Amino acid sequence: MFRFSKCCLILLCSLQAATTGFAFALLGPPTSWQTADLGYLRNGELGGPMNFGEEYRRNVPVLTYAYDDSFLQYFGSNGVRAIDLAIKIFNDIPPASRINLGTDCDDPASFFKCNSRSVNPVAAALNMYDLKSVAMHVLLEESGLASPERFVWTLRGATTFQVGMLTFTNIIVIMRNFDPVTYRPNNSVNGIVYDYRIFTPPPFYDAIEIPSAFRGTSVAGNTIDPGVFYFGLTRDDAGG
Repeated sequence: MFRFSKCCLILLCSLQAATTGFAFALLGPPTSWQTADLGYLRNGELGGPMNFGEEYRRNVPVLTYAYDDSFLQYFGSNGVRAIDLAIKIFNDIPPASRINLGTDCDDPASFFKCNSRSVNPVAAALNMYDLKSVAMHVLLEESGLASPERFVWTLRGATTFQVGMLTFTNIIVIMRNFDPVTYRPNNSVNGIVYDYRIFTPPPFYDAIEIPSAFRGTSVAGNTIDPGVFYFGLTRDDAGG
């Protein structure tokens, strides 16, 4: 597990550079079949959901971060404090051998909970975003985690053919979400079980998670909305 060390110089910020109730998804370079037609690489995604051994991973034990002048001028000391608090959450993660994930989402012995998401109504009304929470999401993505809710179910292929006057489409659906204990594919994220429905063109095919992936709990997967903030990582994020 890597740790973050703060650089004393003002440089370009490098932030960009046994249960079955939770799981994680791995991010990596998109394969030849992970195309836009099958719902991949949407909304600025950095890659696609990977199998084990195919994902992006940091290979140094310590990452150094700092802030450039534009960040300091715009966010000031409050922005620096927000990023430092996000980094502290990662640095406070204990070694894997000491992590207690508990038996379920309500186990008081668990170091991580299944939901660390909350909403500030005033900030939501003012259309304000929580910088610390955005940084946490970006750090997980840059560390090699994809959205587990979005890729519980995903498409491997779609082939359209015609028989007489009728058109048929064969769609292959796979799971790219893995239990961190068994390493087996899992359709549950932080205790929430997901099914899917097939979305068909136009403009692309996709397996849409039910309930909606946009209402998920993981920091790795959730899109940060105005007023939303996280006070820590979830069991799913820790598993990744």
